[in-house]
Amino acid sequence: MPALFAVASDDSIRAALEAVLRRRYEPDYRVAVSLDPEDALRQLTAYRNAGEQVAVVVAPFRMTAHDGIPFLVAAHALHPGARRVVMLDVGDVTAADDLNQALTLNQIDSYFGQPWASPEEELYPVLGEALRIWAREHEPRYDKAVIVDAANGVRGAQLRGWLERNTVASTLLLADDAPARALLANHAVATDHLPVVVLYNGTVLTDPTEAELAEALGASTHPTRDRYDTGRVYARSSSSTTP
Repeated sequence: MPALFAVASDDSIRAALEAVLRRRYEPDYRVAVSLDPEDALRQLTAYRNAGEQVAVVVAPFRMTAHDGIPFLVAAHALHPGARRVVMLDVGDVTAADDLNQALTLNQIDSYFGQPWASPEEELYPVLGEALRIWAREHEPRYDKAVIVDAANGVRGAQLRGWLERNTVASTLLLADDAPARALLANHAVATDHLPVVVLYNGTVLTDPTEAELAEALGASTHPTRDRYDTGRVYARSSSSTTP
């Protein structure tokens, strides 16, 4: 089970953070929250040595003994795939330059503010996006569409982007690569007209439009007439007279 790991040197913040993390993310993730940054790094080292995955590491921007960004840099060395999230005190305007620099240097991935009135406002959306990205990169995927396109093709990337924006798991393969050749041969498809899209149910589409792809995936792209009522509205001018 991948870990969602956090450190907070303030006990009240640690307790609040641990409560909201456990409420939302257990039992899908192992939630661990540490008070001490050095102890946290020892725990992360133990996870690495045991071959256990860490999906997200959360750290406050400011801590008593160890600031958050250097801590996340050290955590990244232990778990390069983990997403790095900074917890920022609301109103800490002096943090802006360091935060922007850390984002530019790829030392952190995202941040959220604390305290929060409700974790639904900012904490859960930020962590949810971090976990979604981590899962996409590390968890097994069931691709509903495999796209094959030429190395210099543009349309294949456009279709994959459209699918991903609509939360349809997909993969883009280059036509010259062995997996793409095997897939096309298995479906007796030539490479004359690319891109080719092979769906999870064996359906093969050649250079489809977004609407064609949506329909092949089971989406309705045309409204049914019997689902709508029509009516007429008449308006009378204020200057009109009643006969």
